[in-house]
Amino acid sequence: MGRTILYNWPGIGWYPGVLQERITDGRIKRSGNNCNFYVHYDVDDDSVPSALALNDYGIDGEGGWLLLDALP
Repeated sequence: MGRTILYNWPGIGWYPGVLQERITDGRIKRSGNNCNFYVHYDVDDDSVPSALALNDYGIDGEGGWLLLDALP
């Protein structure tokens, strides 16, 4: 937790967020997909449930996401 991601929002594009908490409750869904993390976005100062799927990792399209690592 505390790691920064980039998420490709529909109509907005890439925007950074910070992983806040893992979601294990299968009832929390977004667009029919089970959410697995709360991600905090500065744009609205809110943590939102997010479905970060492995098959969307690195995809340059809506719903794609990347995990950012700090340089040493």
